[in-house]
Amino acid sequence: MRFVSENKEKPVFLYLALNAPHGPYYVPVEWAKPYQVDPESAPFAKFYGLCTNIDHNMGLLRAHLDEHGLTDITILMTDNGTAAG
Repeated sequence: MRFVSENKEKPVFLYLALNAPHGPYYVPVEWAKPYQVDPESAPFAKFYGLCTNIDHNMGLLRAHLDEHGLTDITILMTDNGTAAG
């Protein structure tokens, strides 16, 4: 978001490639907790927590683009499918 703010006066190409939600599944516990239904669900809880965290942060980025009037001239996408099948 800082990059967007610092470069909003000129055209930019921003390719945001995220490692998540691929392993290792490092995610703060508060993101995984809603998906932790039993001990066996722990790996899935971390995966879903990462997905939720990505969605949250993409929403923050989208709001930042809106705030700076850049949404209509920005292509925002991700192709981070799952490696888990």
